[in-house]
Amino acid sequence: MINYQGMLTGQTGSPLAAGPYTIQFRIWDSPTAANASDLIWCQQQNVTLQTNGVFNVILGSPGGTSIPGATPAVNNIAYAFTGSIAFWA
Repeated sequence: MINYQGMLTGQTGSPLAAGPYTIQFRIWDSPTAANASDLIWCQQQNVTLQTNGVFNVILGSPGGTSIPGATPAVNNIAYAFTGSIAFWA
């Protein structure tokens, strides 16, 4: 599992309002993510933003769900980092 902290902002760069959001996380083996086959791992998580747009999640945790319509190469995030290919986030 990977602890990940981020900040959600709108198009102007201002933090989004505090509250619940659904965020999708994906790991690709290509910097352009041009093909669906480049998707190594993905997960959707519900997060609660703080007043400054900050959130924290544990990627690969049981609290996440699959992303509808996405078919990653692996479902366990640990396997996304075991190959010889350099993966991109």
